[in-house]
Amino acid sequence: MEDQSNYTLLREELEGIVLQVRSKDVPLEKCLDLFDEALRIGGKCVEAIDRADFSFAEFEDVSDEAAANENDSTNEDGRAIEPPTEEAKE
Repeated sequence: MEDQSNYTLLREELEGIVLQVRSKDVPLEKCLDLFDEALRIGGKCVEAIDRADFSFAEFEDVSDEAAANENDSTNEDGRAIEPPTEEAKE
């Protein structure tokens, strides 16, 4: 259970980094430092998951929560995020 709480804390740190990077006030150099930090934390998340002994139900709960977060279509201001246009994809 300790690995799960550790994973949750690490994931919250990653979410904080994402919010910082999305801010338009953060200089590029700081964003690169945050990216490096995110990679370090992501590695720790992988280690925590590898050590964890999840039951299938617990794994589904974590997967459902992650999917819900990925489908969140609002930014930190609560405004809807518009999907990229076809022109932007090219």
